[in-house]
Amino acid sequence: MKETTVSFDGVFKKYGTNEVLRDVSFSLRRGECIALTGLNGSGKTTLLKLAAGLTRPTRGEIRRLPGIRAGYIPESFPALSLTARRVLLGFGRAEGLKQHALAQKTERLLDDFHLSDASDAALRTYSKGMLQKVSVIQALQSGADVLLLDEPLSGQDRQSQEVFIHMVKELLEGGTAVLLACHEEYLIRALADRVFHIHQGALQVSDVTESQGEDVYLFEVPDEGFLFPDDLKAICESEIIGRQLLVTVPHAAGDAMLLKMLQAGCRLKEMRHEKSR
Repeated sequence: MKETTVSFDGVFKKYGTNEVLRDVSFSLRRGECIALTGLNGSGKTTLLKLAAGLTRPTRGEIRRLPGIRAGYIPESFPALSLTARRVLLGFGRAEGLKQHALAQKTERLLDDFHLSDASDAALRTYSKGMLQKVSVIQALQSGADVLLLDEPLSGQDRQSQEVFIHMVKELLEGGTAVLLACHEEYLIRALADRVFHIHQGALQVSDVTESQGEDVYLFEVPDEGFLFPDDLKAICESEIIGRQLLVTVPHAAGDAMLLKMLQAGCRLKEMRHEKSR
């Protein structure tokens, strides 16, 4: 059994007379991802803030493993007058990261999330999606033991979403624990080990059913004018961005689709399997 990082024991939370959470009990272990679902205002953000220690429970107990570091990504990042690079380097120094390694990691993440060209512009000029990318980068570079993510893909383009999923998977494999509030089905399928739905303040365990699921392929296409074959459109979802082609296909149809794409001159760059839930 992996070590527990954060545990809730009979936690209630009220704001005035409004009971947001009631009798919440669960534990989050190292290398585990728990997804939280529910309607807006159901209590997902409050639960994350409780886990981060940003607010206190009205009743009940929250225990954290001594010495663990938590990285919290809020749903919205402040539109400051500072630049993205300056903010990220400042956060990294506050986390105690060494200057040379911090600079390298920051530049790599800015490039991965396609923010390099805008990294010296003030955050107040950024779109919501760009601000969310900065928030995600800040959490990923922190080296936290527990990541608390509030709608981390809000406003992000699909390529950045794929980068995010890949990086979080690497962190999970390295033992980082993740508590994730989201509504995207594909993100839950890609990352979550357990899913809790919040309804009327209470946690409900979502049923997880195994099936063959889907395969996600990333191709490099022969040229920017490449057209996705018409006979595959009925069974696949596809998105072309420049020379990159992202294809989601039911597992049973994956081999036939792959053969056809290779015959069309596409080069396979990455593939992953997602369980259906």
